[in-house]
Amino acid sequence: QIVDDILDEVADPVKLGKPVHSDAANCKATYPVLCGLEKSKELAAWHRDKAVQALLGLHGEEAEFLAAVADSMVERIQKLSR
Repeated sequence: QIVDDILDEVADPVKLGKPVHSDAANCKATYPVLCGLEKSKELAAWHRDKAVQALLGLHGEEAEFLAAVADSMVERIQKLSR
């Protein structure tokens, strides 16, 4: 949810594939509204790190896949930003 909220603020709509700024237009209480954009990015990275740490004791393709998903969620911010 944090990454989705951030992307609605900073993403290029063409790269994202959907309109942006709809949360602000609908006066939604998003992470960037409540915490600020930079703090929201920090929170997204912190949650990614915690998820990856939780997977450290596990082995196999499933654990690797879940760690990659966690990484890709935060990487989307850079890839899709204007």
